Amino acid sequence: MYTVTKVRSFRGRDGYGFNTDLMKDGIKIAFVIDEGCGGCLHYEWADLMEKDALNKHIKTLPKVKSPCGEMTVDIDLFVSRLVDVYEAEKKLKRLCKTKTLFRLKTDNEGTYRVIARRFDAAVKEFLLKKYGDNLGEIANERWL
Repeated sequence: MYTVTKVRSFRGRDGYGFNTDLMKDGIKIAFVIDEGCGGCLHYEWADLMEKDALNKHIKTLPKVKSPCGEMTVDIDLFVSRLVDVYEAEKKLKRLCKTKTLFRLKTDNEGTYRVIARRFDAAVKEFLLKKYGDNLGEIANERWL
């Protein structure tokens, strides 16, 4: 499974950039740089065979929807999406320290409702009583 760690974001000339370690099953396979200047990502591979393995994996992925239509996933898009997931999880985790974040089964993916109270057993009981079977997820429970 591919993940990213040690993500450092910064503001570049044409948007935001990042530096990150690209991991495969917990082992660093590359250092990745997005300079934030609108160009391609730069990779420092630990082993070029890992680059081939990643490209092979990416070819098995389905196309993704974008505002311009369907896109084929390439290595830059794959890594950028890993960074997006990493940063979203980091933000959720930070918010969960002081608030309760939850989703209903009918809510759009990636959106959360917020209760301005720290998560505890009483909040969970309230949510279960109020929303019952429609309660999809309480984000705070990921980090208990």
